[in-house]
Amino acid sequence: QSDGAAPRVINPRHVHSLAFEPGGTAFAAALGDGSIELRDANHGALLAAAPSAHGAAASQVVFAPQLGGAGWGTAVPLLSAGDDSRLRLWACEPPPAEGASEGASLRAVGSASLAQKPNWVLPHPSGVVCVAGT
Repeated sequence: QSDGAAPRVINPRHVHSLAFEPGGTAFAAALGDGSIELRDANHGALLAAAPSAHGAAASQVVFAPQLGGAGWGTAVPLLSAGDDSRLRLWACEPPPAEGASEGASLRAVGSASLAQKPNWVLPHPSGVVCVAGT
């Protein structure tokens, strides 16, 4: 924490994966109930949620700005993987300013079914997405 205050522990329930958005003001959490949450990085306040993101545990989230482009505006691409053998692409709109609690959103923009549940997802700078299964 850079403001000199005492460190805080932010602990959403049943976390399987965390990823900071590129601006560092928010983070995404993949949760054991299949949901994806976007939370304020300083205080942990819930900014946006996709409660039915996956039909089983959400196993990973990773921001992938290289998958964006024209038409994305200020939204940042977010990939999520789940134990339901699905890979999903989200448009993550972080809060417009640090500490803001309004204006953030998660919007599903794509989905792919996989042969097995993914354990890791890694976007390459070229835009290729590498998926490691079980």
